[in-house]
Amino acid sequence: MEINEQIENIKKIISDPNKIVISRIPSKTKEMFKDFAYSEFMGDYGMALKHLLDFYIGLIPKGWEHLEYEIENIKGQIEELKSKVVEKKEEKVIRSVSGQRIGGQ
Repeated sequence: MEINEQIENIKKIISDPNKIVISRIPSKTKEMFKDFAYSEFMGDYGMALKHLLDFYIGLIPKGWEHLEYEIENIKGQIEELKSKVVEKKEEKVIRSVSGQRIGGQ
């Protein structure tokens, strides 16, 4: 390719304000992205990229704060479950007048 052809290609790329060029993408990643865009967005790379960014931002909205909140929430749930297990272990034993245990083990 001659220099004049390269210059013309660059001018075409620069003249389109909606065009984006991304270099150095691993070939497997590029193919995965293309397949995703075609299967989910009929080949619309822009909408596929937007979807991925929306998902990323939704998954990790502010970094560690979100994860810390979820960890604290899970800790609370674990403590609640532990207290329920302890309550079940402390079941009352029903005994007859003679002192024998009725029901259960």
